[in-house]
Amino acid sequence: MDGINIFATMYFLIIPPLVFTLMTKAFRPKNEAATQWHRVINLLPLPLLALLWATQFDGNLFLDLRDHLLLSNPPGRKFTRFYYTYTLYPAEAFKSLNQKLVRTCRIVGVKDGNLHQLLKNKLLDHDYLPINANGNSELHLTQRDDTLVFANRNCEYVQSSVSAFLKDSTKFLRDYALQNDPNRIFRQLTFLGLLAGFPIAIFIFFHGVIYYTFLIVSDAKTSTIIASIVCFLIGFIVLAYFQSSRSSRIEIRHITEALQSVRWQDRIAALKTITANKLEISNYPGYRFLLESDRVQERYWLVNALGVSRTHPTYSDLLGFLDDPSPNVLSMAFDALGRRNSPQVIPKILDKLHTSSDWYSQAYAYRALRSLGWKQTQSN
Repeated sequence: MDGINIFATMYFLIIPPLVFTLMTKAFRPKNEAATQWHRVINLLPLPLLALLWATQFDGNLFLDLRDHLLLSNPPGRKFTRFYYTYTLYPAEAFKSLNQKLVRTCRIVGVKDGNLHQLLKNKLLDHDYLPINANGNSELHLTQRDDTLVFANRNCEYVQSSVSAFLKDSTKFLRDYALQNDPNRIFRQLTFLGLLAGFPIAIFIFFHGVIYYTFLIVSDAKTSTIIASIVCFLIGFIVLAYFQSSRSSRIEIRHITEALQSVRWQDRIAALKTITANKLEISNYPGYRFLLESDRVQERYWLVNALGVSRTHPTYSDLLGFLDDPSPNVLSMAFDALGRRNSPQVIPKILDKLHTSSDWYSQAYAYRALRSLGWKQTQSN
């Protein structure tokens, strides 16, 4: 590491305390002093709801929140589109090197032309794109005698012999990326902040709306209590709906009936079972009724199931989703094509990649290309 990241540090040490202090002064009651009991009633719903929602935490929580709470209603779909359009690209600013799709590098001090080409090929294999020696890069690779030095921002992180790097380039590049990661704590705290801050922000918003609504006909203390109770009830009702909606589990012997169910939750559960067990979806003809589904989450899981199929008709079905208007479905279509291991689709993916304006889908298209054997070159 090369010292303190001043901008990331300021975010956590200066901005939050300053904003909290200013907002506390701005909204402190002027005329009515709150008792300890009122403070407890006002704050109690937050930890209670946090504990209740913690029962839902598992590896599928975020996908299920998207499917069952966001994509199931118009406001949620608008929020989802906003999220995938505007929030993922800025995240590139503090991603680790291992998380980035393409990294830049400079190769310096290598006089042997054959060795220079070998190093360039190894770096391209790991998505490090060599650039002009005078440009800024995320990896500065220098040869000193028989030693390769991996550096960035005037700081050396990893060294290896030439032969060791050529034998196991993955290890040294991974070690370099792990050591050259000044934003690791920032990412972890950002994730925790989103995990806790987003529901708190929603609670505060609804609490404020309800509070000021009742303040028209009641005093501040009573309005605060009513707002806290109503917010808790809203959070509990949403939790109950979410838990019941995501609880569908379909056994293999019930897939045929579930794909024809009137409940979209059952149909999606059947598609998940097909994917998890790597079943051939063409053995369940009922899936074809889902190809024209107007539900984004249903098309998403259908495409995921098509990714484990190996028949030609399902391959044609999968290609049709390359024109899907949803970035979620389009991204999963790229991912599924990559898993089908059919290199002949590379030109189609490249065409979509070059014409796409959606960064999220482009990322999945690039990963699919790499999984199919395509390699980045300086002319791509």
